Amino acid sequence: MGCLFYSAQASALGGSDTWERRLAGRVGASIQESLTEILRRRGLCFGSSIDMEALQDPEYALLLRHHCGVFTTDLNMKFGQLRPRVDVLDYRKADALVNFAAEAGVPLRGHTLVWNEGLPEWAKGLSHQEAAYWMERHIDEVAGRYAGRMHSWDVVNEPFWPDHREAGGYRKGVWYNAMGPGYIARAFRAAAKADPKARLCLNEAWVERATPMADKVRQGLLRTVRELLDAGVRIDAVGLQCHLNPGPSLRLDVLSDFITELDEFPVDVYITELDVQDGMLRKTLANPDEFVGDLYGRFARTVLAHRNVKLISCWQLSDKYSGIRKEGSAVKPLPFDQDMQPNPAYYALRDAFLAIR
Repeated sequence: MGCLFYSAQASALGGSDTWERRLAGRVGASIQESLTEILRRRGLCFGSSIDMEALQDPEYALLLRHHCGVFTTDLNMKFGQLRPRVDVLDYRKADALVNFAAEAGVPLRGHTLVWNEGLPEWAKGLSHQEAAYWMERHIDEVAGRYAGRMHSWDVVNEPFWPDHREAGGYRKGVWYNAMGPGYIARAFRAAAKADPKARLCLNEAWVERATPMADKVRQGLLRTVRELLDAGVRIDAVGLQCHLNPGPSLRLDVLSDFITELDEFPVDVYITELDVQDGMLRKTLANPDEFVGDLYGRFARTVLAHRNVKLISCWQLSDKYSGIRKEGSAVKPLPFDQDMQPNPAYYALRDAFLAIR
């Protein structure tokens, strides 16, 4: 499945002429070229994570709809938000996000079905038998509820954390502690059964860094993809988060080599959570915006040189809603600033996308 860009989007927005007038009235006199339109012409996807602010801020909703050909849920499809108590399964916010994407005609990625972090207190005390039951029940109920409506699922998120000192570099937590590494294949099988049409993704961080920890994460990802495929378990994509932290450990050449290694497998590569952690730059550089923009451009050119990279998605689109932006902070980690105006990062992405042959 490529970047589905439904014709319903234009009708949902009242037609392109009306849409452009509305956007111009809200976010400035000039309309920036849609990032998703540029990549769509090349058979690729651009997108952003979304959460409740997309429903509550009309200006932001317009920006997202204009530039995104795919959305990813940010917070409100995670286990802890859906199941804050053992006797509660609250779909209200998740349903609202699914409906928002459907009305915009933009496919939605579900993040995330299984993660060893971010769990409510009641889940942390589960026995091994109870943990296996709740993991499979959660996948069946949540993926089943939205079956046929999702572009893809991040089935398992961040399975590796070498600092936990487990053999293979795995991240400890309720699911891993109960089932060992086998919880990953078990989760993918359950997701494939619950939502057969959605693409199934294994999502991970750290892969753009040149550190001993990141080396183990990359090794673990390659091993896991091979094991899943050898066992006949369906996996369609590997998600690379890419929260870029400028400094000596950030190595785009290392990332590029890893994407080449992934091309050994019949899976796509998704860049799932792109932003730039630029806090230190604001204290040391005279022109940090230009530096961030240049990094976005170099990153995009690096990853899009690979045929297996099919999607680039930012972690939110405007600085106003960035998860790393604290109130009063001067950081600008995303392509659009807190007033929905383009940062140098937008122009760098645009130019890199336009240069694809």
